[in-house]
Amino acid sequence: DKMICLKCHETGYDDQMGEWKVDIKKISAELNELIQNAKGQSLSNEEQAELDDARKVMNQINSYPSIYVHNYDLISTVLNEKKKKIKNLIK
Repeated sequence: DKMICLKCHETGYDDQMGEWKVDIKKISAELNELIQNAKGQSLSNEEQAELDDARKVMNQINSYPSIYVHNYDLISTVLNEKKKKIKNLIK
């Protein structure tokens, strides 16, 4: 609930939260698409481990829909790094 956050954070924080949510959803969707595209690829054990780790990260984020509010910088960085690594797996 946005009102809970505004008890401690300044006005406008709720707008920023909305932007974070949209951004994390976009990056997550892009990563999920890459993961789906990697299915059926011939991957080394190391590449498969990377793909499995990306799936794990996605599952964790999807399990906590408001997680983006609590550490946007870390979550966006991790998702973008996973995107980059999975892109390199797709041949």
